[in-house]
Amino acid sequence: MTFERSILTDFAVLGVVALLCAWAVFFDGYPIGDDYKNQIIAFEAFREQFNGGDIYPRWLHDINHGFGAANLYFYPPLIYYAEYATGLLLPADAETPTILIFSSFFFLALSGISAYFWLSSLCSRRGAVIGAALYMAAPYHLFFDLYERNNGAEFAVYAWIPLLFLFAQENGGNRAFRAAKLSLAYALFVLTHLPSAVFVTPFAGLWALLFIFLRHEGKSPVERLRPVILEGVFFTGCVALGCLLAGLYLYPALTMLGMVRSHVLWSGPFYDYNNWFVWGGARCPAIYNAFCVQMSVVATVTVFAPLISGFPALGRMEKREKGFFGGLTILIGACFVLMIPASQILWSVFSPLQKIQFPFRLMILADLFFAALTALMFSVRAGKGQRSGLYAGRITLILAFAAVSFFTARFVQNSWHPDQDFFDYRIKHRILTGEFFPNNPEMTVTIPDFVEKTPEIPLLRTEPPSLRAEAVRKLPRRYEIEVEAEEPGTLFVRQFFFPGWRARIEKDGLPPEDADIRAVEPYGQIKVALPAGTYRVVLDLPSLRQEQIGGMMSAGAPVLFLLLLLAGMTQRRKG
Repeated sequence: MTFERSILTDFAVLGVVALLCAWAVFFDGYPIGDDYKNQIIAFEAFREQFNGGDIYPRWLHDINHGFGAANLYFYPPLIYYAEYATGLLLPADAETPTILIFSSFFFLALSGISAYFWLSSLCSRRGAVIGAALYMAAPYHLFFDLYERNNGAEFAVYAWIPLLFLFAQENGGNRAFRAAKLSLAYALFVLTHLPSAVFVTPFAGLWALLFIFLRHEGKSPVERLRPVILEGVFFTGCVALGCLLAGLYLYPALTMLGMVRSHVLWSGPFYDYNNWFVWGGARCPAIYNAFCVQMSVVATVTVFAPLISGFPALGRMEKREKGFFGGLTILIGACFVLMIPASQILWSVFSPLQKIQFPFRLMILADLFFAALTALMFSVRAGKGQRSGLYAGRITLILAFAAVSFFTARFVQNSWHPDQDFFDYRIKHRILTGEFFPNNPEMTVTIPDFVEKTPEIPLLRTEPPSLRAEAVRKLPRRYEIEVEAEEPGTLFVRQFFFPGWRARIEKDGLPPEDADIRAVEPYGQIKVALPAGTYRVVLDLPSLRQEQIGGMMSAGAPVLFLLLLLAGMTQRRKG
């Protein structure tokens, strides 16, 4: 009972910290940052299609001037389901920014709780509470990710990463249960923010190997090698099972990039990873120079403040804690190296790294390691004659954290963003990013011209004009159109053509017939060849092969997951 009360007390402290963090960001409503319009448009389109019976919206048919796009084939879906559930808990008239605020608060609090559980496995309760509080309040987490960039998915992924590190630790317990927990945590992680997996996964694997290496301290190197190898195999298997659980999203997202203009994600000065190294100097785009400098300061303080301030505490740590401190020092140092220009050769050789776009994204891990190093530092009890050095280190660390947080908050509040008219126009016409437009050569207009100059276009247009077509039913990925044509003609639909769209002609008493469907200039929109007669055209986008394969992966993986749970229950009963 005492243990339960202590946890509730710690959670209450973290809840207060989460409220203070939320106030620091949302004191004036949901901030208008880089992705402000994208967060609003994507969620509202998701909600409309979900309410329309589309359980997993992928093709958003009513965005981009009504032409649609494939954004949610590639955006991880968990954040949208969380926002939808949040909206159900709020009054029916709650506006989208309000829903986003409460959803963000949920993930903020969850990140503190998950960090607390991981840190509790390494150090004292006091250290775990302090570390978890700083993890929530980290400047990159609060002010860059949420306030400046409005990157809801990257902000939310903070909730799962501590659990990955917790379940990656071999603690001599029930291995089957641990495998189930680790694979589930990894699936949630991937379903929240896929780019983070490129660098978080190897670091979590390294932590798993380091942890078991330290746990078998005292044995010979050869004796320690075997459990390390077995742990590597175990971790890899859990990651694979996590990918299978997330297969419904993951397989289409990885295999369908060629169907959209994904090259935009890694081209141009804004998305070129070479321009976003910490302390990159002149490489940073001129308009973002102040951003790059502030990011560099935040990264430097996050990495080096706990190492320098924690030195006085190192001598008072137990051998086990020293091992953790040393391992975390290596990991946070590796994060910093990967964020500076000196690591450019690694980025050029290992092309998957380039897919994360911004080297400073490794701040996600740096914040976690900062919290862990700080937690270890605050877990040390001061002995006689050592209090002054230990307290000086702690005070220095807190002051450095407070200073960089204050100046980062001031920076993002005063940084430049497009005026409200820019967002109002794009929200009105639901303009999302062009990298997920279908890769149709028939789209001859540029993306900027499409965004700014596309006139109001009706849903249906016919040639000749005497051909009558009326949409009698409009559902996600499906249109039903009544047609009366005295002669053959053409139907143009205000919807981007995408592989998989099909058109069928249904006449009373006759089996459906396929109609010719293709893309046409200038927008790459759908064009359907129509015969003479009176009939119904059903235009739909059925589940693609990639979606079906992903669905089978996600349907089969729970069987293995349940077997692991059953094995874990059996082991527990025998124990």
